[in-house]
Amino acid sequence: MIPRLLVLLALLAAAAFGASLGSSAHADTDGAAMSLRVDPADTTPCPPGKEPKGAEPMFCVESGSQFTLEVVADAAPTNVGYFYAGTWINYGDELGNQAAEGAVKTEIAAWPDCHPLQFVTTNTDQNSNLILDSWSGGCLTSLGNPAGNPSFHKGVLYEIDLTCDSNSTHNITQIPAGQAPAGIAGAQFNDIDNQATVPTLTNAEVNCVDPNAVGGVALSDELAPLAPASGGVSAWWFVAGGLALTSIAAGSAFAFARRTR
Repeated sequence: MIPRLLVLLALLAAAAFGASLGSSAHADTDGAAMSLRVDPADTTPCPPGKEPKGAEPMFCVESGSQFTLEVVADAAPTNVGYFYAGTWINYGDELGNQAAEGAVKTEIAAWPDCHPLQFVTTNTDQNSNLILDSWSGGCLTSLGNPAGNPSFHKGVLYEIDLTCDSNSTHNITQIPAGQAPAGIAGAQFNDIDNQATVPTLTNAEVNCVDPNAVGGVALSDELAPLAPASGGVSAWWFVAGGLALTSIAAGSAFAFARRTR
């Protein structure tokens, strides 16, 4: 039992230090699935006509606001459950806390079977530009021997807080275990024998949209109110007056045409 637990602890160390040490993960998903989503409380309606760029689900968030990204266990490995769950998320340079060089603001283990003292995380700079752009985390179900019961939890595992700082689109991805740069710190479920199952992964597209948009579409220069004309009279009055004169002229022409028939 101790060697098995030590191997699981090594996974925690890999998550904590962002290590890419290879992996014992096998390709069989065993029915397991893991996805990313934005907390519905942090989303806003997407602009009309806005379509996802790929097959991933799309979430719209107001620019300048913070949102919670959730790592969700959609399905656990069948029969055996799991004692360890971990993932590696690449969120890019722009969504992190820029005051902290891109680090996430808050990180929570929402997985009810995670032992609070076994939850470890790290941020890494995969673009080598001194801005943290990736987050990895993992947890064990117990502090030591005995290892406890396996978890079959389906639902939110982890939460991290990111920020939309501009009107832009971001593809947030999970990296599976065994794939660079995550290595053994990538997305996986592990049983007590350290048999790792790489789940089917679903990523997320996050669109940061203008909070001042009207019906999800920001007013363009053509639709925005014109600057007031001289004397404090809005140019909108001239536009409205012109439209009214046009309507009167058209009506008069129609009436004249009827009289001359």
